[in-house]
This record gives sequence, structure tokens and C-alpha cells, in this order.
Amino acid sequence: SEEQLRKFTQAALGKAGILADEITPEVRAAAEKSFSKKYSDMFAGKTVNIDDSVLAPVANISVNQLEKLPTNVKPIIQSYLSDITQAPNRKLSGEVYQDARSNLSKQANSMSATDPFTAGTLRKIRDTLDNAAMRSIPAADGGKLKQLNREYSNYKSVQKAASRISENSLEGVLS
Repeated sequence: SEEQLRKFTQAALGKAGILADEITPEVRAAAEKSFSKKYSDMFAGKTVNIDDSVLAPVANISVNQLEKLPTNVKPIIQSYLSDITQAPNRKLSGEVYQDARSNLSKQANSMSATDPFTAGTLRKIRDTLDNAAMRSIPAADGGKLKQLNREYSNYKSVQKAASRISENSLEGVLS
């Protein structure tokens, strides 16, 4: 029944920290804005340390994967690697980290179907930065970041389910 679908949608959105019973364009826009703000707030004024556990995987990518990449994407990967290895005092501001992370994810997602190797390389760089960020933030914020990441992951799943064309999805409910 329609009421059951609404309750299911509400529960799914609740797992993403969103209080709504439909996934409308307005709910999506508000969720994206909310997640962006939460991540920005999480890293505002913080520093991500570029330690040896970051530099080793970056060097590994540079040595073992760079030559295998298509010529047109090598400069992109080299630029990210350079930004990391040449970070002033081996530190990135939280804002720079967030920007790099966002760009890496967007580029990896856009290349997933057409160039999975490059997408995987971009994800390795992003994951290396994420691990550095997790080690760099205060322990009290670690749990908050993990929760935020879970909610965002759940939101992406809900968003994907809602993008499948069906009569229910057009009405803003999941089936």
C-alpha cells in the first residue's frame, strides 16, 4: 500500500539522517546542502597531516600505476600526487582536503564505466587522504565522522534507488 511505501521511504531516509517521508527534488537538494555543510563544519579549522602512511601509497601509485594510465589523464593524477607530496609543512587544511576529496570522488565516479583503472587510481588517492584525515582529527570527532560517512553512504543508496524510473519513484517513494 501507499502508506507502507511512505513508511519504508521514511525509514530509509532516516538511516541517512533525513527526516522526510518522500524523496522529492526539494528533499534531495536539502540533503545535499546539509551533507556539504556537515562535512565542511567537520573539517573547518582542522589540518590533515601528510605523514609517511600517506606518502608511501602515493609513491606506490606514482611508481606502479602512473605509466599504465591513459596519456590524457596522467596530468590529472600527477597534479593530485603533487598537491599531496608538496603540501606545505606536510599538512593540508581541512578545506583543501575536502575540496580534493570531493573532486577525486566526482572524477572517479564519472570515469567508472569508461575507464575503471583510472577511476580506481583516483579512489586509492581519495582513500589515502581519507585515512589521513581520520588520523588527523581529534578522537572525539572520529565517531562523528564515521556516523556522517554512514549516513551519506545510506543517502547515496536511497538516491540511487529513487533514480530508478517507476511509478513509485515518480511519486517520491521507494519500493
